[in-house]
Amino acid sequence: MATTTATTATTGLDAGAVSLVADSNDYLALFNLAAPDLDAFNFTTPVTTRLPADHPDSPLSSLRPPRTTPLPADVPDSPVADSIAISTTFHPAFTFLSLLPDSIFLSSDAVYFFVHRVHLSRSSRNNFNSLLMEESFRPLFVTDASVISVPEDSALLDVVLHGVYDLPFSNHNLSLPTLLRSIHSLQTYGVPLYRVLSPSSRLYRLILAEAPRAPLEVYAVAALHDLDYLAVAISAKLHSIALADISNLAVVTMGPIYLKRLFLLHYRRIEYLKTLLTDAPDTHPEGLALASFVCSDLSIGTLRWTLASLLDRLDCEQCKSALSVKIRQIVVSWCEAKATI
Repeated sequence: MATTTATTATTGLDAGAVSLVADSNDYLALFNLAAPDLDAFNFTTPVTTRLPADHPDSPLSSLRPPRTTPLPADVPDSPVADSIAISTTFHPAFTFLSLLPDSIFLSSDAVYFFVHRVHLSRSSRNNFNSLLMEESFRPLFVTDASVISVPEDSALLDVVLHGVYDLPFSNHNLSLPTLLRSIHSLQTYGVPLYRVLSPSSRLYRLILAEAPRAPLEVYAVAALHDLDYLAVAISAKLHSIALADISNLAVVTMGPIYLKRLFLLHYRRIEYLKTLLTDAPDTHPEGLALASFVCSDLSIGTLRWTLASLLDRLDCEQCKSALSVKIRQIVVSWCEAKATI
């Protein structure tokens, strides 16, 4: 019996796509959503499987329905690519609310995503940027499904659709720039950002988890789209940023309101720390005055270590005891200081 060869994808596609070899019949049969035995095709493994179209083990054999009517005579004999790529999440057997897909998105890098028109329409304020309007449908010859080309690449479209469907991202290795670009795409497609990026949504939690890689960029994008709760959460990661080093692009992106809020966050925290440090112990006020240089250091660990180092400079045991108590008070108060905009 012939053997089946499976190799890791080397076509440059995202791990969320699977590439299949197909002839013209296989290509057309792929879009028949009523094809039997779809469960026989493993859509969850992000690898490239290459089999001859007539191979008995080819998964496309289960996707090829019996043809009862010939194709129209005016169908051009255009060549079909040796392989096609299908999203491993949004595949022909992907069900949502017990329904199979009825529309197909084609990404800019030629990956097919099978989706549900009703759900996307209900999730959008503009019929998915008018892509789901009746006049934009392009029916195939063997199915009622429609193929709609979109400008996003497969990685970006995958994030957008995961956000709309609120599906887990557990098997995806997504870059932070792609996640941030998805916010703009979701807005373009009329999807309310407050819904897909609510603090309880998977996409919000993923962006927040990746934010430490580039917190200022995330803050700027959140500000641009007026995602205040995301900007507030990210601002807690901007304490160590040098305000003078913020690029012009970041300034323009976040706008004057969020830029001012970021500046005020830094200013108020430093002023609060100064207040804590200038509140000297009851005796020997000159001892704590030695710590005035740490006012710009917002790190709790560094603050504790620097203040503790002052103990070695003091000869008075009463002053050392008072300073130790004061250091503990400062550290506790600094931990409770407002950390967000």
